[in-house]
Amino acid sequence: MLLKIEESGPSPLVFAHAKRFYRATKAIPKIEIAPYLVNACFTIELLLKSMRVRFEYEHSGAEGIKYRCDSLIRDSKHDLVNLYNSLPVEYSRELETRYHKEFSRSSLVDLERYRNAFLERRYEYEGRPEGIMIGPLEQLLDVAYSYARELVRGRFFDGDEFSQKRP
Repeated sequence: MLLKIEESGPSPLVFAHAKRFYRATKAIPKIEIAPYLVNACFTIELLLKSMRVRFEYEHSGAEGIKYRCDSLIRDSKHDLVNLYNSLPVEYSRELETRYHKEFSRSSLVDLERYRNAFLERRYEYEGRPEGIMIGPLEQLLDVAYSYARELVRGRFFDGDEFSQKRP
């Protein structure tokens, strides 16, 4: 007998991957602009993708349980604005509300600054001499991390065991 279940929502697996990049980004000195910028943008991408994942579980008796997950946000080409706009409306609204409440700015407007930074800033020797502000990027990163963590905790954990000691 084959039992197949499919659902979607926040993913602890994708979030755990994003969490490793979040920690790495936080360890990079901000004076190292290109590495910080590229890692922060990639981390935001992973955090946004972690909020909308499809899960498939199959139980086929003797073979046991097969598990698969993949992001429902595809073909974004690392474009942070497209990723943000691909979120369920309640998630993007909540991110906007939290960001605006804390920083009195729009998360979407600030994301626009870094929209394609992952692609455009990876190879700084190719030239992109104009400066870029790191402050709003760090704020976007922290708000996205906090909200993604909350979504995963709310879906999969009752207590506060998921991440007590480290971010």
